[in-house]
Amino acid sequence: MSEDALALAFRAGLPYVGLRDHEHDPELDRIVPPEAAAAAGVVPLAAGDDHVRLAVVHPGVDLSALEPYLGERRVELAIAPRAELEAIVAAGRAAQPPAA
Repeated sequence: MSEDALALAFRAGLPYVGLRDHEHDPELDRIVPPEAAAAAGVVPLAAGDDHVRLAVVHPGVDLSALEPYLGERRVELAIAPRAELEAIVAAGRAAQPPAA
């Protein structure tokens, strides 16, 4: 429920982001490959030379799958509703070609 995500964002002192109308920026795939984002359960939202902003369902998410890609970038988290984030992650997995 988005109210739960909003309350969690407030308690954690993090921004809330709704993902219903999210449009993926393919440029972000160069920084956070889709398979790594799916493994971590995150949705990349934005990135710059010094930071990357990720949508997550919980501030304690394990980002170790992303370490090889983030370099020295500062990670900024935003809390998103679980159902919305999981729908995007599932769609990304479905769009990936099957492993050979």
